[in-house]
Amino acid sequence: MDRREVDCSPEDNNIVDTDQYNDDIYDFADIGDNEEDQSNDRTKFTIFTEIHILQQVKIDIEEISIVLSIPKSQACILLLNHNWNTDEVYDKWFSNEREVRERVGLRTENLSKVLAFGGVFTCGICFESYSHDKIRSASCGHGFCQDCWAGYINTAINNGCGCLNLRCPEPSCNTTVYPSKVLGFATKVQKEKYLDYLIQFYVEKKSKTIKWCPAPDCKLAIGLVMVGDNGIHDISCECYHKFCWHCGYEAHRPVDCDTMKRWMVKNKSDKGNMKWIQAFTKPCPKCLRPIQKNEGCMHMTCKPPCNFEFCWLCLNPWKIHTECIRCDKIKEREKENLRESLKRYEYYSENWLNNMKFMRKAQDKLESTKREDIPILCNKQHLPKEKLNFLVEAWQQIVEGKRVLSWTYVYGYYLSCNKGEAPKKELFKFLQLQAEHIVEKLHKYVEREITIFLDDYKRKSTRSSKHFDKFSNELVNLTFVTKIYFKNLITALENGLSDVTIPANRANKKRRLK
Repeated sequence: MDRREVDCSPEDNNIVDTDQYNDDIYDFADIGDNEEDQSNDRTKFTIFTEIHILQQVKIDIEEISIVLSIPKSQACILLLNHNWNTDEVYDKWFSNEREVRERVGLRTENLSKVLAFGGVFTCGICFESYSHDKIRSASCGHGFCQDCWAGYINTAINNGCGCLNLRCPEPSCNTTVYPSKVLGFATKVQKEKYLDYLIQFYVEKKSKTIKWCPAPDCKLAIGLVMVGDNGIHDISCECYHKFCWHCGYEAHRPVDCDTMKRWMVKNKSDKGNMKWIQAFTKPCPKCLRPIQKNEGCMHMTCKPPCNFEFCWLCLNPWKIHTECIRCDKIKEREKENLRESLKRYEYYSENWLNNMKFMRKAQDKLESTKREDIPILCNKQHLPKEKLNFLVEAWQQIVEGKRVLSWTYVYGYYLSCNKGEAPKKELFKFLQLQAEHIVEKLHKYVEREITIFLDDYKRKSTRSSKHFDKFSNELVNLTFVTKIYFKNLITALENGLSDVTIPANRANKKRRLK
């Protein structure tokens, strides 16, 4: 983690409370104005590194310190004890300052100053005697040697985020240990851990406006500045991971979070297997083993060691069976409906999964293009790396197209469950087919052309710059067309294809039939 090193060591020449005066500890970093605002369907967000988050922490601490006229150490404690909510700090403080101080362990007087008058003191932990310059205390005045303080603080940091609200080592004392003292005795590694805990706490309590990118190994956070009109916010991190702001799952537009969760539960549940067994099998009347009938007559024989022979329709023993008169047509009709439902689910599930797999492959190809192909093309075409960003954008659009396509099958599955929406279903199928065609066209074009240019490189021959300029212009245009189509597709589906209505004459005809 890239953070400025600060001198946090306690002063050795006196015993005054460093918690009260060493506020330089909150100068975590000087951050430049290099945030990049991005927009997505009127949803604007900012990428935060850990240093940016520490800068926000510093700003909030300084605001509380100035408004309440208290040291920054105390301001930090107040924020930690009020879920980093500045409005709540103000309300509670101005309502009853004394009650707040007692609850969070902030003393109005600094009793540690009495230790500065000299003498020999006994450490309250190791019970060894030390001169006054070797004893340290919080503002409560309970003195402990420097080694015991260091051990107490570093152990607390190792034990987890509880170190953010550390109290005096004296068991009966509720006085808080200010962050300046904690960092003053912490080792370099423990300082990093402490700041990590502070960052995690801040982001957790600000979860409505800032969240961590859920991608593995990504340490960036996303700050939401402006929300879009559709209520669904897909966020693109700099690591190229795209996720839903609300649920944290991978981006799933055009379906909403509830539909996505229903679909994921359905895929993970064993109920699908049970429905298949109910639809395509019957239990042996003797051993109850499920049996599937693919073809042939109604004379069934269970597998060894059962070997029971029975009628498939009525399940009576075949020996006493002469004519099946108990064929339950209603149950057979129910089973047929169940079979159709399962076949429909398998169709949408398979296409959803296939598009997901293709999207993963496109993501890998995106990475290999940035890592391998672009440097080669830069070298052969004598172009700067920035001039080949159109290749990255093309692959990003292919990834996005396949992601959207995969979730359109989930959208289609639940749409197909609704009755009386035949026009919408037909339009949906048409739009989905067009989406598949356009993203496949983009994929084939970029893959074919890049392969041609790379093959030229292997043959040590270079196509003219005119060919490459033509390729780049055509690819930019095709990428743009694909992007616009999918943007409009998502909008139409999220609006429920509201422009599609049943013609009046057809609706009246349906009412007459009823």
